[in-house]
Amino acid sequence: MPAAPMKGLHQFISDLRGATTKEDQDRRIAHEIHNIQTQFNSNHAKSLTGYQRKKYIAKLIYIYINQSSNYSFEFNYINQILTLLSSSTYSEKSMGYLAISLLIDFSESSESKVPGSTGGDFSTLIVNSVKKDLNSHDVNDNLLALSCVATLGNQTFSDVLIEDVFQILRSPTSTPDLKKRSSLAFLKLLKASGVDILESHPQWIPRILTLLDDENQAVVLSVIPLVEFIAAEMGLVQAQTMIPILTNKLKFLIIEAHKVPQEYVFGGLSNPWLIIKICKLLELLLPDLSVIDQSSLRTLRECVARVIEISQNKFKDYSVKNAANAILFGVISLANNLDPSTEALISSFEAITGLLSSNDLNTRYLALNSLITLSCKIDSDKLQLVQERHLLQIIQIVKENHDISITRKSLDLIYIITNVKSCEFIISELFKVLKRSDHTLRAEIALKISHLSEKYATSATWYVTTMLELIDIAGPALSDVIWERVVQIVSNNESLQKITCVELVKYITKKNFQETMVKISAYLVGEFAPQIEDTVSLDSLFELFSQLYYYVGNLTRAMLLTTFLKLYKHSKFSKPLKSKIIKLLRLEINSPNSELQQRSYEYLTLISKSGTKEGEILFELVMDEMPVWEKETNPILLKLSKTNPRAKKELTKGNDNLVDQQQQAIKESQFIPTTSVSNSANSPPSSSNGELIKSMAQLNIQSTGRSSANGSAASNTTTSNTTTREVPLTPNWERGYHRLFEFNQGIFFENSLIKIILRTQKSSTKPELISLNFSLISKIEQKISSLIIGLSNYKTVQPPLLCDIAQIPETDIAGFGKSSFRIDVALRQIFEVSETPNLKIQFKSGTGGFNTVLLKLPIFMKSFIAGTELNFAMFLKRWKQIEETLNHTSHIALRSPAPVTFEYLARLNERLNCTIVPTNSEGFVFSAGILKTSQESFGVLLKWKVNAGADDVEVWIRATNVKVAEVTKLELEAFFKGMVRLGSE
Repeated sequence: MPAAPMKGLHQFISDLRGATTKEDQDRRIAHEIHNIQTQFNSNHAKSLTGYQRKKYIAKLIYIYINQSSNYSFEFNYINQILTLLSSSTYSEKSMGYLAISLLIDFSESSESKVPGSTGGDFSTLIVNSVKKDLNSHDVNDNLLALSCVATLGNQTFSDVLIEDVFQILRSPTSTPDLKKRSSLAFLKLLKASGVDILESHPQWIPRILTLLDDENQAVVLSVIPLVEFIAAEMGLVQAQTMIPILTNKLKFLIIEAHKVPQEYVFGGLSNPWLIIKICKLLELLLPDLSVIDQSSLRTLRECVARVIEISQNKFKDYSVKNAANAILFGVISLANNLDPSTEALISSFEAITGLLSSNDLNTRYLALNSLITLSCKIDSDKLQLVQERHLLQIIQIVKENHDISITRKSLDLIYIITNVKSCEFIISELFKVLKRSDHTLRAEIALKISHLSEKYATSATWYVTTMLELIDIAGPALSDVIWERVVQIVSNNESLQKITCVELVKYITKKNFQETMVKISAYLVGEFAPQIEDTVSLDSLFELFSQLYYYVGNLTRAMLLTTFLKLYKHSKFSKPLKSKIIKLLRLEINSPNSELQQRSYEYLTLISKSGTKEGEILFELVMDEMPVWEKETNPILLKLSKTNPRAKKELTKGNDNLVDQQQQAIKESQFIPTTSVSNSANSPPSSSNGELIKSMAQLNIQSTGRSSANGSAASNTTTSNTTTREVPLTPNWERGYHRLFEFNQGIFFENSLIKIILRTQKSSTKPELISLNFSLISKIEQKISSLIIGLSNYKTVQPPLLCDIAQIPETDIAGFGKSSFRIDVALRQIFEVSETPNLKIQFKSGTGGFNTVLLKLPIFMKSFIAGTELNFAMFLKRWKQIEETLNHTSHIALRSPAPVTFEYLARLNERLNCTIVPTNSEGFVFSAGILKTSQESFGVLLKWKVNAGADDVEVWIRATNVKVAEVTKLELEAFFKGMVRLGSE
């Protein structure tokens, strides 16, 4: 019998729906929350009935679901939920489980507290209550508890409950419902804790696998995801013993479908969901045919033939048709493992292409997705047959289809089946699509055209013509990696340099020129201008670029300033041209843009000093011809690999070590010569001349050995902002990051393979300089090889931080050995956390594959502060002066990771590099410091409130620059929140 409706809840919902204004609704909710809070206080809570308690919790759930962003419940309700969980009444217990699923957040920490709770570790109380229900003799209690575990299961749940869940899963008395829910709950706990628990209980695995032979098909369906996880994480060998059983299941569902109970039949199809799941699992378990017996192989092939026969039927019901198509895709995918020959793959391709003419978008999408998978398995030389039969059909889908998902899949398929014979035709067709495509597709089409042109070009002239036409058509929608890649390839290949420069001059003299074309010209024409002097003089080039200068953005202007200096270098005997260049640079000293001012000033300084021997050496060094670009990977291929399986496959070829990976990336282009590979893409130029290095640093020579004057042109992959935004930081990076905000040295990162210890050292003479000294320690017996470090998320345009990898580590580290490296950091201007570079570490461990660790460098504004001695009167005077001048104070109140005492705050301020101001006050701590950049200095004053013994802290910050105060506030806020969160884990 269903539970009786709760009148109070129904009335409350009715009142909210009947409210005519948002204010009336808010008042009604506030009144209800107040009433519930009153009922839950210590005086009333004991007298509440189960019905009342359930009703009030249901109201809180309703408020949370519909108004969660506006209301929080700052009172004790957790004890009432625990009371409901312990109830013997099903409706009350189920309401308790619903409440903990919605109202309590288990993600932050298993030991965090709910506001208003009476203390204690509530998560432990909940887990114990769940454990009690798991061991109950009431099946309904078991089901509720298993649903909770499957929803909320985390490490704490796993540590306490995993054995109880397993006992239910394998108990001979468990009902099918219990087995289904326990299999899902067990999988959740495994994912939370890892497979170590199975390694310590190896006897569990065969008992789980035997569930695949359960008579109840719903149980088998729920167990398959668990088996997939175990097979993927612990190896396929044990799970492969179940191939005959899975084969028989598939035979029963497909060939002996008339025997399947009606409860599992959907529109005449026998349990399509289970068929698809079994096919997917078999595909995982069959990397090759050596692991399957001939009888099972024949049976599976019979199943494939039968499904293809069934797919020819006409299904009137839309959902049944979708199910039939899903079975067809799953079985054909399995068939490719049963017969991986090219002929069989092409035959499967033919079978699926018939679905491309379907009027149903879902069917067409799934068909295209399957064709992409098949095409990746077909040898490239056999793709010609696929092209001859279906290329025009697929191109037509791109041209006519208005659904962006279908168009994207079609473009991916075209990219995969392209070869050297069809490349020019396909690119010409893609150009037609590009010209009339909308903004959302332009960048994707341009990426594909760019890489196909580079990969399959047979003529250097054709490649240059194609890429410049692409840039001219795509315009502002063009991704930066495309024109940067053109710069890299042309710079690396002498045969392309002259013809490219000549073509570029034609494009930038057009009336409607593209600014992207100006960027390429600024780099390439400036670099190789002497090669086209027989066509265009240096004077004419200067006149052309100086006219364009005032029609482009500041970033392009910065690149053009470098172009002018390159022309100055090339024009050794042309004094009039040199005079014009100097005049333009002098004008730009007064530019409203600080970067252009700085660049112009530095270039004029270079020119003025070029009359001396040392100055001439420096000028030639800075303006020397760019070296060959050495790329770890093709950045265009890297972008394509995020959605395209063929690109992903090409990207990972030859990654046994860094050199092989480099050579493979180079071979992808016919125009990039093979070059030697350095250990680090960010290795600094070597020099024994200390003064020269100092001058180079002042001129912003970056650690890549390329002048920052080149702007963002062809920026190295290791410093690509795009890559960093798309790649997440390595898990567990925060602990060491926040710890090193407070301490100058300690463990920065640690996992099962390596430990990284970091020591931050300030310059004794320049407060704007710090050194990050890293020790990388191997934790494994095997050798670590192919070690490389680099920087990503590194801002190259007006960088607030100049980061130089001053010492690179050894490429090989013996077992349990260590290696050191150092990064020097110079502060140019105020920066935010988002502008802090990431440290990328790649290495090969033993005989395994490559490992990548991506960590945010612990560079904080406080690292560049130097303490200053002030008496209290002077502190107050400056405090008031900042208030009168800026009228700004940053204030923050947060929980502290340690009890707040005078000693704690004094120690913390010392670690913030601020000096304590001596006072007689016991309620406040005052401190002062000076933040120094390479450009200017700022005063920083802090006022801390001492809440003796409490766990909350308040601080007021005033600085001579508003942004300094705000950034200091954000750093402190991130530190306190991070340490509190990590301390509770």
